[in-house]
Amino acid sequence: MSASHTSHDGHGRLVSVICRTVGRPTLATALDSLARQGHSTLEVILVNAADTDLRDKIPPEFPHPVKHVGSDIHLSRPEAANLGLESSAGEYLLFLDDDDWIAPEHISNLVTALTDNSKVIVAYSSTAKITEQGEPTGLAFNQDYDPVLLMRDNYIPIHAALFRRSVLEQGCRFDPELEIYEDWDFWLQLAQLGDFHHIDVTSAFYREGGESETGAATRYNRYSPDTHLGASRAKLYQKWKDRWSGEQLNALIGKSLAEWTIRGLHNEILHKDAAFDKVSKRLQSTEDKYLQLENQHGAEILARASAEQALMEARRRADRLNSEKEQLFSEKAQSEHALRNRIGELTMQVKQLAHAHALIENSLFWRATYPLRQVRNWLRRPRPVAVSEALTPEPENSGAQASDETLSVKAAYTLQAKAHLKAFLARGESLVLPESDSPKVSILLVFFNQAHLSLLCLESIVEHTSEVEVIIIDNHSTDETAQLLDLISGAKLIKNRDNLGFVKAVNQGAALGSAEQLLLLNNDARLEQGAIEFASETLESQEDIGAVGGKILLLDGTLQEAGSLIWQDGSCLGYGRGDDPDQPEYMFRRDVDYCSGAFLLFRKQDFIALNGFDEQFAPAYYEESDFCIRLRKSGKRVVYDPRAVITHFEFASTGGINKASELQLAHRQLFCQKHDDLLSQFCDHTRHSPLQARSPAGLHNVLVIDDRVPYPSMGSGYPRSCHLLQTLMAVPLRLTFYPLQFPHDDWQEIYAQIGMDFEVMLDHGRERLQEFLQSRVGFFDCIIISRDHNMDFFNQAVMLDPRIAQQTRVIYDAEALIAPRKIMHRRLMGETVSEAETASAIKQEVHKARLAEAVIAVSEQEANYFRAHENKTTVVAGHAIRPRRAENAFSLRKDLLFVGALREDDSPNVDSLVWFTEQCWPAIRTAEPEIKLVVVGDNPAPSLNEINDKRIIFKGRQASIESFYDACRIFIAPTRFAAGIPYKVHEAAANGLPSVVTPLLAGQLNWSHDSELLVAESAEQFAEQCLRLYRSPELWARLQEGGLSAVNRDCSEETFSQAIFSVVKQPANTPAS
Repeated sequence: MSASHTSHDGHGRLVSVICRTVGRPTLATALDSLARQGHSTLEVILVNAADTDLRDKIPPEFPHPVKHVGSDIHLSRPEAANLGLESSAGEYLLFLDDDDWIAPEHISNLVTALTDNSKVIVAYSSTAKITEQGEPTGLAFNQDYDPVLLMRDNYIPIHAALFRRSVLEQGCRFDPELEIYEDWDFWLQLAQLGDFHHIDVTSAFYREGGESETGAATRYNRYSPDTHLGASRAKLYQKWKDRWSGEQLNALIGKSLAEWTIRGLHNEILHKDAAFDKVSKRLQSTEDKYLQLENQHGAEILARASAEQALMEARRRADRLNSEKEQLFSEKAQSEHALRNRIGELTMQVKQLAHAHALIENSLFWRATYPLRQVRNWLRRPRPVAVSEALTPEPENSGAQASDETLSVKAAYTLQAKAHLKAFLARGESLVLPESDSPKVSILLVFFNQAHLSLLCLESIVEHTSEVEVIIIDNHSTDETAQLLDLISGAKLIKNRDNLGFVKAVNQGAALGSAEQLLLLNNDARLEQGAIEFASETLESQEDIGAVGGKILLLDGTLQEAGSLIWQDGSCLGYGRGDDPDQPEYMFRRDVDYCSGAFLLFRKQDFIALNGFDEQFAPAYYEESDFCIRLRKSGKRVVYDPRAVITHFEFASTGGINKASELQLAHRQLFCQKHDDLLSQFCDHTRHSPLQARSPAGLHNVLVIDDRVPYPSMGSGYPRSCHLLQTLMAVPLRLTFYPLQFPHDDWQEIYAQIGMDFEVMLDHGRERLQEFLQSRVGFFDCIIISRDHNMDFFNQAVMLDPRIAQQTRVIYDAEALIAPRKIMHRRLMGETVSEAETASAIKQEVHKARLAEAVIAVSEQEANYFRAHENKTTVVAGHAIRPRRAENAFSLRKDLLFVGALREDDSPNVDSLVWFTEQCWPAIRTAEPEIKLVVVGDNPAPSLNEINDKRIIFKGRQASIESFYDACRIFIAPTRFAAGIPYKVHEAAANGLPSVVTPLLAGQLNWSHDSELLVAESAEQFAEQCLRLYRSPELWARLQEGGLSAVNRDCSEETFSQAIFSVVKQPANTPAS
């Protein structure tokens, strides 16, 4: 079939897509990508290059006309390309081989570029390289157009580019003499006729393998005359050497020599920095040693010693560089922070292992039960678990289907525990339990036989608790329990003449407790370090928390539960049972349906108000489920705390697995009868997964994707990102955070600086984003993606699986519009950038938000870009800061303060500090001989090593900088290019410290000179304004008041929160059915 079209605008012009094919199965993918194109006026020229039957390859519903050519002979790649060109009718032409594909907007973007600029004859997009299976490789072709570079290498994949038909009229064709590099030769022909334009949007996808020999080319086989590729390059250059002008050849040689020169300089830098590289290698060795911690306990000490030795070498190197005392300390700080930056990701996991190892190795129980662990490890066997099995609830809250391996571990554990008990009784020494005149927690222990397990439980209480009282209720044990109790001192003891069961015994013990909090602890459980303290802290944190449970581990180290689920039919499931307890899903605090009575902390007054455990559930099972449900009905919450950890034998307190299962079966029906009114609100295990049911229903699930865990001290927009997370955590919703670029971190740091009431998907990163999003399709009500480069990754994930963005509200958090900042920097460096290029760059960046239903901008100025180009719902959420006024008066302060992350030489912060120190600081230093410049923030940027002034003090990154705001007299922000709104100036004003800034920042803030701050443009003016403010108490006081007022006006927490929730809590757009 063929078609002819007449058009008057870009979107109506006919595009001929020439598809060379040898009948591979991937042709279906290529054709499907054409069927999805937004540009509707297409014809497809299907060139049969292998005499293959293609009649059944075109889907019957294919929307574009198809012309079949070349079906009777075998064609080379150049021959197939030329046949396609001769058979085409379009004004614009594009090649698409049968093993590649293009995104829906690919052709429309390229058509727009050609239509908008008549001087451009070729428009091309960026291209992502993918595997033969269609998975991302992380490699891309995104080189801006450089005609000299094109003479040296081809960086434009054939299907990335759209070109005008007019080039055919000037004789451009594929050279049949070139078996390889025929497309490169074609681009070189076109480059002689006009300009190329690169659109930096990844909309073409290039598959590894296929017929291309160039994809896996190495430097050797590309340039060696002995290889096919090398000979082909020589053939191409033989063709072109007489066609290129002397100027072109000179430029080609010059660019190649420049690259060799750069390489030489790089090698020289590496040579001079050999000592630093040596440290890096030793740190890598440290990482390797740390990875052996689980099996080689002593490796921790060796690795720490190695790391300390490396740091000492860095310090000695700093000593040699400068003998002056203040400069010595400054360079020492720089070296330490540079090292932290180099090993940061490696040491995050090491910290966790070291922390866990220290707790274990110092544990009395760990030392006492070493033989037991050897037997347990020998008996353990891995058992694969099917996904369907992992997601199937245990119908009776049991675990009665324990594996043979678990039974073997328990048997070995029991054997060793009994030997431990026998030795303890033989020694006849007392075990002194902790006592307190005013205990905070009363621990309730119910004993019925199992004396060997009870002893281990009591020893863990001795080791890991204080400010507690222990209440033991013995239900007429018949084993060695009586002898054990004779050796216990410090406990309140109840000895029943009959076995009353767990429920009645707990009610007895609770009545005897004198503390405000009661802890149910099974006698077959062992406390780990801090379990009670963490649970008590959570219980006290909010009045509406009624009970707290912890992370319960089984003997083999896997999870018994991280909180528990109740299904509509009354059956229960320990969340995460059998899984790795350190997975991110189990490392955050959250509301749950209930927590096991093996470890359950609650207030005594609540227990009394609910009349204790319902004795209808005697002797045991479902009593804690019933109690937690009654707590929830009374308006209280049940919370899981991952820091509260115990290890549990399981089922020993009821006489074994069979008896436990029978008790559960008997009490499930009673539980359903009591709470039939509430169970309808719970999830149905036939329709919902444990993930969907892990917290009570009715709340939004929100995902936030950003570079890394946003510690406020890191600057670079992370203070605002941190506040965004904390704003979301402050309301009832379920929050998940995905650190995309820097996925490794330390849980204790996260808990301390950000919070623990949200899920953080550590150790996933870019490599697992696709897998993660696909595993949670339909789970999130809202997905917020922060920063433009992260939006690129999200767009690519959705392109590979559109379900990811369906039935969820996608929001783009434009932390800053980067394109204007880059344009400012280029102009600052003396480069001429046209308004048309500026507008195009901004348009491309704004277009990254195309999948978003709403945009969060940091300023009205940036919001207007999105409203104009994408017609998006756009709200403004800048910074939210609470002002504080320090008591230090003007006369008690001195020095200048600069705050900012100084990581890369071409960043706005480094540029501004270098400019200030070179252009402004000498005049200030001369006028005020005693003045110093205090610099706070990460500072590994190489150019900072050129600053050799003992009065410029680098303090490095600080967890808190309030003391610097209180001690310094002036804040400086000499920023010459930037995007967004300067958080640093807001923060300085909020802390009562007046600023001197550039006109750029004053405009972004919309603050006025001599009112909220001082503004200066040139270096001379900046120095004058600093001195003016430094010497005038009256001006200083006026600007302090003006800055505080401006922060109150512009940085309201209420305004920030309203903006966020105006888009977050809107329902997602649902595709029409």
